[in-house]
Amino acid sequence: MKTAKLLLAFCLLVIVAGGVFYVGFSSHKKNYRFEELVPADAILLYESTDPIHAWNQLVDQPIWARLSEIESLKKLESQLVSLDSLLGGGGQLDRSLKGSQLGLSLHAVGREDLGVLFGLAFKNTSDREKFLSNLEDSFLENITKNSRAYSGVRIFEHRLEEDRTISLAFINNTLVASYTSFLVEDAIRRARSSEQKSFKEEFSELYDSKATADGAGLLRLGTPGLARLIQAVNRDGSMDVVEVFQKNKMSANLNVSFSDGAINLHGLSLYQGGNKVKFPRLEGNRQHVFGAITPNRTALFTQYKVNDPRQIHDISNKAFDAKSTLAGDIDKSFSKEQFFQNLTGEVAFLHMEETGVGSGDKILLLKTKEMPVQLQHLKDFSATNSVSSVYDYHRNKEIFAIRDEEFPAHLFEGQFIGFPNTFVTFHEDVLVWGNNIQAVRRFLDDLENDNTWGKTLSQKRIMEAVDKSYGYNFVANVQRVWNGLLHHASPSWSSTLQKFAPQIKAFDVLSVKLEDKGKNQDIQIQLGYGLAPVRASKDIFLEENLSVTFNADLTYGPKVQRNFTDGNVEFLVQDEWDRVHLVTHDGDLVFSQRIDGPIKTEIFQMDYYKNGKLQMVFATDRYIYGLDRLGNPLPNFPFELPNAQAIQFVNLLDYENTRDYRIFASSTSGGLYLFDKHGEILDGWSPRNTSGPLSSKPAHHTIPAMGDFMVALNQNGQLHMFNRKGENQFGEPLQLGSGVNTNYVLQQRGRTSESQLVTVTDEGEVIRVNFKGEFTDRKQLLRPDRSSSFHLVKDQAADRYLFVVHDYNKVTVMDTETNVLFEKNLSSPELKFQLFSFGGDKNIFVVIDGNQEFIYLYNLKGELLNTKPLSGGSPVDIRFSSSRNEYRIYNIHEKTFFEFRMPY
Repeated sequence: MKTAKLLLAFCLLVIVAGGVFYVGFSSHKKNYRFEELVPADAILLYESTDPIHAWNQLVDQPIWARLSEIESLKKLESQLVSLDSLLGGGGQLDRSLKGSQLGLSLHAVGREDLGVLFGLAFKNTSDREKFLSNLEDSFLENITKNSRAYSGVRIFEHRLEEDRTISLAFINNTLVASYTSFLVEDAIRRARSSEQKSFKEEFSELYDSKATADGAGLLRLGTPGLARLIQAVNRDGSMDVVEVFQKNKMSANLNVSFSDGAINLHGLSLYQGGNKVKFPRLEGNRQHVFGAITPNRTALFTQYKVNDPRQIHDISNKAFDAKSTLAGDIDKSFSKEQFFQNLTGEVAFLHMEETGVGSGDKILLLKTKEMPVQLQHLKDFSATNSVSSVYDYHRNKEIFAIRDEEFPAHLFEGQFIGFPNTFVTFHEDVLVWGNNIQAVRRFLDDLENDNTWGKTLSQKRIMEAVDKSYGYNFVANVQRVWNGLLHHASPSWSSTLQKFAPQIKAFDVLSVKLEDKGKNQDIQIQLGYGLAPVRASKDIFLEENLSVTFNADLTYGPKVQRNFTDGNVEFLVQDEWDRVHLVTHDGDLVFSQRIDGPIKTEIFQMDYYKNGKLQMVFATDRYIYGLDRLGNPLPNFPFELPNAQAIQFVNLLDYENTRDYRIFASSTSGGLYLFDKHGEILDGWSPRNTSGPLSSKPAHHTIPAMGDFMVALNQNGQLHMFNRKGENQFGEPLQLGSGVNTNYVLQQRGRTSESQLVTVTDEGEVIRVNFKGEFTDRKQLLRPDRSSSFHLVKDQAADRYLFVVHDYNKVTVMDTETNVLFEKNLSSPELKFQLFSFGGDKNIFVVIDGNQEFIYLYNLKGELLNTKPLSGGSPVDIRFSSSRNEYRIYNIHEKTFFEFRMPY
């Protein structure tokens, strides 16, 4: 594939071949500059009048140590040294080329291919002839040649050692060359016909300015070219940003320079069509507005700081097609003037990293005055389309939905697109808008867990990339962008990106800043890099940090609980004598309490007394327990199901964040019971019978504009949905195959009407069902054997999930689209699986071998993270500390509870 990785290698190849086969030059002919021969549809153009100096600056940078690991660049460095020697040494190559214009232009030459056109425009005849004569004798014997005529110009085609053909031609004073022959032909046509538009004519504004190509060179580019680049690399070529770039034309001249740990591009950005945006420099406010609340999962960060928020509104996006009906509704029912008056002018738009199921999550942050007024204003507008004013509560914050498509873009004239619905909450003086409910929930989780830039030392470089005095900042965290880049890239480009991942990912942050300077707009682009060694998985090790030993073997746990007094984690375990123990993060015992039998369910925390103190709820076969932090029972606890039925699952519900809890329980025979927090059974649930034991805990889901759904999935494959009163939501239960013995997951991304449940049946059929009772998708997985078992494994936030196929001697792990991530040969009939996801490539897939009592930790490439398996047969708990950049792994084995630390 003709890719941009060959870009620098053209320099030597073209100079050498051009010297050997120079056809002839007449001084009376027109002298061309390179940009006059480059097609108008070039992606970008680089030029230098001092190319060897520019090259020497590059190889002197620390990043060259990583880049030179690419074989073609390493060869190029040694070849240039050899070429200088052949010209007489002592910098003769530099003196021969200085003052001549060296140019490189990048082009889309196919659906997925890029090509490069190289040009060398000599400043005068004597320099050219002297340079060429020194080369001819030395290189003639190493190159075979063919030639052909094209429009009166001789094109030479040379086959090189790596079995590639390069085409070269002299167009008067300028040598042009390319591995893509038609680019050379295009250049000839431009010289022969004024009807062929050149890059200089297409971007005439770039050449009206007085930008110079000295120093490390000059890069000229425009947004139409960037759109073509994205189309060439992207899998389907239809990303929204392509149309935005095509219809909102900007261009820039950018001088290249180097600084400590960065490559810099600095110059002026120019607007076509008069659509200029003003971002004045702001003095005085030196605080980072959104750093403390920007999640570490943020891949792309765009910040506006303007004196008047209407300036953002005035940045029109010509690619956005507003709906006249919604625009009319906003004009009629929403006071834009009042809304903008209460904004401070500080806005951030966050694109979160893509994790498969979390693809496309966006968060819009709007700093505001009069928060209660703003929230009520938005709620009133939400109510105009008959949606319940409050959709959900999470982390004690209400979340409500505006179901109008692209509501933010209609407010801001096409800015902030990608919101099929808008979910609204707040944090302090910042309005928080998400494009789906899970995006908002995860944002609030990140704040609660201090998983933000401002609380994470490793994110310091990212925060420093945001200049607090600039009106516009854009920052890309390359590590967080990487998964999305691979996902959207075409197969051939994805392979290329992965091949050169260590070199590309050395560039860890890209930043763009805009500032008005007189009539022009200053633009600064910085590509920062770090040179941390590429670490293999085998370099990772576990370190025991804490152990607590009890008098009997532990059989349950550890379950992480939140200490309401100081916010630290605590751990609940149970031993074989049915004693429950609560242990602090320091290993101190808080209480030990014997109960009637083994714990069968998850541990939930609730604020029973509504005073901020948290208690625990769980169940054994017979009783539902409620204990405070000291092990004392809550009023009316424990209690049992009617007729002392055996308990299978319990779940804790809080519909409207009022702390008027409901306990949703199921018996082993499939009876559903709903209790208040005092243990009183509610009407309609005494019980609500289903057709047998459940495959996962019964749950409550609220879907905007559709209502409340109480969901129960039986092991025989029947899916039941009720309302809060226990009434069927849609007739008979849905039959999902002959059986389901794994979890389901709720997908709530995109429009609210697209919410659906996903699971996999015992036969290996992946099924998706919406809340109208309709099957939206069915896909059969490969079933290697009749004994194969299928699993849906959710992460700790019940957000990301994987599919797992377990044969007797093999485990296959697949992503949400059922693409195989990895396979492992594991010969054990008794395996359990867990998934922990902390953003980016911080993912751990856990395999628990109950037979041998081994616990294996893998990343999603299938690489084993712990070369020696942990001992144990019970599920583990894993947390990630952003401040220390390490995992904390909790497990039990025999009589001991362990905490391990593992660096990321």
